Amino acid sequence: MLLLTVIIFAVFCNVYLFRKNVNIGAIMLLNSLLVALYNRMPFSLMISTAFKAALSEKTLELIFILIAIMIIENIMRTSGMIVKMAQSLRVFIKNGLFSAIMLSAALGLLPSPGGARFSCPIVEEVTGDGLSNLNKAYINYWFRHVWLDGFILYPGVILAAKLLNVPVGRLFFHLLIFIFVYAVSGILILGEKGEEKNKSIRVENNGRKKTALKDIAFSLSPVILMIGLYLLLVNRFEYALDISAVATIIYLIFLNRLNFKEFKRVIKESLNLNYVVLIIGVMVFKDFLTVSGAVESFSRTVIYYKIPKELLFILIPLISNFFFGVTVSFVSLAFPILIPLGLNQNLWHAACAFAAGFIGGMITPVHLCSVMSAEYFNVSIERLLKKVMVSSFAVIITIIIVLILSQ
Repeated sequence: MLLLTVIIFAVFCNVYLFRKNVNIGAIMLLNSLLVALYNRMPFSLMISTAFKAALSEKTLELIFILIAIMIIENIMRTSGMIVKMAQSLRVFIKNGLFSAIMLSAALGLLPSPGGARFSCPIVEEVTGDGLSNLNKAYINYWFRHVWLDGFILYPGVILAAKLLNVPVGRLFFHLLIFIFVYAVSGILILGEKGEEKNKSIRVENNGRKKTALKDIAFSLSPVILMIGLYLLLVNRFEYALDISAVATIIYLIFLNRLNFKEFKRVIKESLNLNYVVLIIGVMVFKDFLTVSGAVESFSRTVIYYKIPKELLFILIPLISNFFFGVTVSFVSLAFPILIPLGLNQNLWHAACAFAAGFIGGMITPVHLCSVMSAEYFNVSIERLLKKVMVSSFAVIITIIIVLILSQ
């Protein structure tokens, strides 16, 4: 009981520090210290464990790949490739409702921080007066995240895959069922009586389809290249994702004809020290949990109180991200605790935990994208989140069903 009390206290301390804008990596390092003190780790063991974790091959590779992903995102965003893709899609999708959905989903392919704010004016433009402000905000928020932050370019799923020691593509594959249910439930709720003013909004075709198709191919080519290379190399090379990312960066440099000065700016903007501290903090925390004996103590507590592990696989990620609202943060906290309980022994269980954590982040008012969407379209955050909770229920039910069937 003391251990559970300490864990609950630590979670609330984490939330408090996170709300005070303390870097999540620094919070994880503090968690590591608390774990060490609670389990009376010798000082020499603390130091050696911290250094081994911080300088491990897996940690350095994770830092490298996340910086590479940020470089790809930066070039695609600042070069106008994303805007060009959004504009070209409108030529093919005549219906304003589905145009807004597809554009939001397309913009969601890249892990742009606060990306929902970027898509707000695009959703407004293609829908005009044909949809209620609530539905506009909902489309912008819900479908911007239709990939469940599980697409292989997202830091959260990359971190989760590394912690689980599986290829990121395999984890993404196991998330597809939840992505499908997420998309369908989102479309169905838009058909609520009285919410939508006009389902047959027509969007003017301002460009030739041939030109638009070329622009779409041009804009998506870096993503297609990275995915294609990754799938080609994943069973042949250990560092398939790293190689794919570097090749994509080189391709983008030539495609956009970036000179040295421009590329230097991209690197400067993409080198986020917060991510470096985050990764080091997570990897140190993971090793401290194991070396200190905290995992064994937690496992004994779970067995003693007969708590179903499957229940923890859902609740710990969901509750964690309800407080954080950031996928990489809940993965950092929940996965190192759940993996020793067997989360990595069944990839369907891991996918369920990831999806549950993601949904926890969608239904919380601390998610920055929900706040920005509500403010831009002038609707209350309560109304938006009520609508989100209804569609989230279908995903939660799917998580429970998959968890039961995958036993």
